[in-house]
Amino acid sequence: FAQVARLVLLWVNNHFGDFESNAEMTNLLEKFDKMLEDEAMFNHQQLLNIACSVKSRTRNVTYTRSNRDEVLHFSILGGTEKNNGIYVVKVAAGSAAERVGLKRGDQIIEVNGHNFRNIARHRALEVLRG
Repeated sequence: FAQVARLVLLWVNNHFGDFESNAEMTNLLEKFDKMLEDEAMFNHQQLLNIACSVKSRTRNVTYTRSNRDEVLHFSILGGTEKNNGIYVVKVAAGSAAERVGLKRGDQIIEVNGHNFRNIARHRALEVLRG
């Protein structure tokens, strides 16, 4: 599996456009990420997250929830405790977050005027849920 993982990581790094604009390929990355986690290949998983975030294009996404109790429909990782920004690691299929264009690997830069470039993950979740 390690050799396949290296090939997929090279593909993502060198041809990210194949994944960014195709929902089926994005789903493949989700499955690949889960496989890396199941195999405890955390360094490879981190490389996948870095490749997705570095290669994705900058864009503005407006995601509005009907109330604060509604779930986010996406998961994040990173934060100052990991010496990273805040990144989207998973988006629920068919959710409002997916419909507005939120994608795996997106770095969240700002939410409601709060700068997310240097924020702890727990604080980022508070802001996102607030």
